[in-house]
Amino acid sequence: MEGKKKNLKILILTLYYDRPKMVISGLNSILNNNKTYENWELIFVDDGSKISGRPIVEKILKDHLHKIRFYCIEDTVEQKLKQGGHRVGEFYNQAIKESDAEIVINLADDDVLYEDYLYNLNNWFNDHPEEPYSCSDLIWFDPGSEIASKNIIRDFGQNCTTRLRNRLERQQYGDGVTIEDMAWRIKCNKEGGIWFPYPDTVFLDSFKVNLWKKYGGPNNNRSTNFFACYKSITDNSLLRKIVSHGRPHKYNLETHYKMIDIIYSGDVNTNQYYE
Repeated sequence: MEGKKKNLKILILTLYYDRPKMVISGLNSILNNNKTYENWELIFVDDGSKISGRPIVEKILKDHLHKIRFYCIEDTVEQKLKQGGHRVGEFYNQAIKESDAEIVINLADDDVLYEDYLYNLNNWFNDHPEEPYSCSDLIWFDPGSEIASKNIIRDFGQNCTTRLRNRLERQQYGDGVTIEDMAWRIKCNKEGGIWFPYPDTVFLDSFKVNLWKKYGGPNNNRSTNFFACYKSITDNSLLRKIVSHGRPHKYNLETHYKMIDIIYSGDVNTNQYYE
């Protein structure tokens, strides 16, 4: 007879920068996941936004504020340039050290958790006690890609999401596996010594590579065979225009997080968060 599974606390790390409309979808996805899995904690880091994300979080997750910790980085763009990057990694590390969670995931402010991901993730880590981290699939939409647009029309009609091919065998840095695919045990940080670098502008990729160096790259044993999240915009009705932006580095920090201007139709009025 199968033993009763533990309800492992899952720590959600979210970095926000001036995307007041986009972050709504991600926050709502946490709320939806709460229907099937309640043992989570949210770390919401605002990297010096002009438009604070905290009021949006407090409105959408108003019944779960006891599960949320807010961090606000007040560095200016000039300070980031001078120090060679942002300090988000410093605040992520602090949050992890202070947390009693057992599993950690990253949810960007333009991403959306897949339905029942937290519930499925808890079951997977219970069933794979020997694995330090997992890799899941994404549903991806790249509106700037002509190929992606053709695939959307071919495979999904009006739906603007498309499933990436299985990437779990890809072990080389830069091959497409992102930190949003992954969930890891917090002991990888606290016992394994794998921390987010700072100041740094590609701290998520750096963390991923260091995790792989310590514990080995993705393989079939670490495949969950379920979805982690929707990557980028997931609803065509929200799309108005995309402002393209490249890989962040110290020379283009001013455009590190370009706001994607989208139309939101829902019960949260985000116009008040615009200047």
